[in-house]
Amino acid sequence: MAAPTKVFVAAALAALAAAAGPAAAQILFAGGEFEQAGGASATNVAQWEGPAEGWSNLAALPLAGDSISSLTVYRGEVVAGGRFHGGGGLEANNIAIYDGTHWRPMGSGCENRGSDFAVDVWALTVWDDKLIAAGWFDTAGGQPANNVAAWDGTAWVSLADGVPNECRAATTYAGKLVVGGDFTLVENGTVSNDLALWDGSAWHPLGPGVTSNRSRVWALVEWNGELMVGGSFLEVDGIPVNNTAIWDGAAWRAMGTGVHIVVGPFDPIVKAFAVYRGDLILAGRFQIAGGQEIRNIARWDGSAYHPLGDGLNERVDSLTVYNDWLIAGGNFDRAGNVVAPHVARWDGTAWSSMEFAEEWNVAILVRALTVAPAPRTQAAMLADCIGRSSDC
Repeated sequence: MAAPTKVFVAAALAALAAAAGPAAAQILFAGGEFEQAGGASATNVAQWEGPAEGWSNLAALPLAGDSISSLTVYRGEVVAGGRFHGGGGLEANNIAIYDGTHWRPMGSGCENRGSDFAVDVWALTVWDDKLIAAGWFDTAGGQPANNVAAWDGTAWVSLADGVPNECRAATTYAGKLVVGGDFTLVENGTVSNDLALWDGSAWHPLGPGVTSNRSRVWALVEWNGELMVGGSFLEVDGIPVNNTAIWDGAAWRAMGTGVHIVVGPFDPIVKAFAVYRGDLILAGRFQIAGGQEIRNIARWDGSAYHPLGDGLNERVDSLTVYNDWLIAGGNFDRAGNVVAPHVARWDGTAWSSMEFAEEWNVAILVRALTVAPAPRTQAAMLADCIGRSSDC
């Protein structure tokens, strides 16, 4: 009688799940500097499970500290990097991992031997089944690691001598790891400015890299087989590029006429990339893209820039794609003609608010966004277990 009983219970659980409605397939995570999200208490990191559920705090949140600068997903779990030292009995030096219920440290984290003043994990990515942390630190897991290190699931591993100054971006390109920031790397007599490629055993330049003064790379992504680079720079390999550039594996070229600011005290900057419906989205702080008025966020189709409605009225720091929405986070308070402080979503046609904050606040920063699969409910896991021929 065991099998019929299992079938009956599984059917009952399925009926209960159907009555409760569909669960969210994904969860959106936002990190930065804030104390609330959607009216809920949330210290620097929060989750959004859909319009009905809204924003909420993460369970057993221990990330007391200054800021979350980066988020990604590694082996199905969310990793947060930034400037923090944990709380609630958890010691997590500037990086921690979340399984949907609890945070836990990743070894002894990322630190500076002399002082923790400037430590920050600015960028996270996954390469070769390893989590890559990049930023401003000189140890990872207590071992020397200059500004970039790899976590293999149990321990930190250095990548040769790392890079000599801060990293602000990291991604994978053609199966290799690429980091960008504000540094000059010299390998075998070859100089690479602000960019470096790791092939698994050694660092390599990407041509001369960024050759303009006072430059920094902030954003990297692979798109259509090429490496897209964004930041604050005017030239790459001597080519005028205006804050965006393309590396095809052998040479650099401009991304149209780039992005500019016409009026204002700040320099233009590209801080984030995302791929949305096949096109490249770039965002940051700019007023002109490709010679036309486009505010702080643009779509690049491979040959031209296009606006996303009326854009966003202030700087964008982060982008991700949640279901079929493009999500933007930053220092803005209006998206198109909609009031949308700090976080907004684009559905391909129009902007709408994510109701992250009631109003714009200079103290609120949304620096990082990522999307993770929603944890499976206990009822769903039990139903699967009962439905199998073996005992649970």
